[in-house]
Amino acid sequence: MKDKTVILTEESVINFYHLSHTISQQRTLSKIDDEYNVIRARLSATNSESTKYKWLDEGIKCQLKQNLSGIKEWVDGRLRVSIQFSFLDKSIKIDDLLQESEGWIEINANDVIVVDVEDTITSTTFFTFNQLIQSLRSLLQIADMSLYRYAWIGEGIPCKALISSASLDGHGWCEGKISLKIEFKADGSAPKTDESLDLIRNAIEAN
Repeated sequence: MKDKTVILTEESVINFYHLSHTISQQRTLSKIDDEYNVIRARLSATNSESTKYKWLDEGIKCQLKQNLSGIKEWVDGRLRVSIQFSFLDKSIKIDDLLQESEGWIEINANDVIVVDVEDTITSTTFFTFNQLIQSLRSLLQIADMSLYRYAWIGEGIPCKALISSASLDGHGWCEGKISLKIEFKADGSAPKTDESLDLIRNAIEAN
């Protein structure tokens, strides 16, 4: 059965089992807003003050090539990071919490991304999904931590969530996993040819 996963609102509260599992490492009982604020602060690694907000809010402009099924087209769109919670109890009614995806899809290890220089959080503006993951883990200071901290970008951190909604039918604290998801949303324009973005890549690598 497919996981019941929701993007957590800022007023949601998470009960982490250990302090070392949180991004903020301030308390085991944490509002999602606190986690978002720490993530925003740590993503302000570039000279652009707006970068830390764009990555978690409206998304940054980018071009994405998905190397699946031999597809070699570059697509304009946006890239974002969101905090999501997957319910362990699949019987809980969360229909009212499930938001329309609005075209956002998870990207994977085979994808390649190009972003503007002021928006990058890696060492270059052209990077693979795996390179982006490594940069995120480093900036969020979870690269060399315990297994559970490392799982923030991966299988997720075991925890309990308190989400105020009538759709939970009085369940209160819900068990599940919290994780960071990297998502892409195409802007609907025609895909660029492989050659046009490869010229950009070659220019970047030459500098």
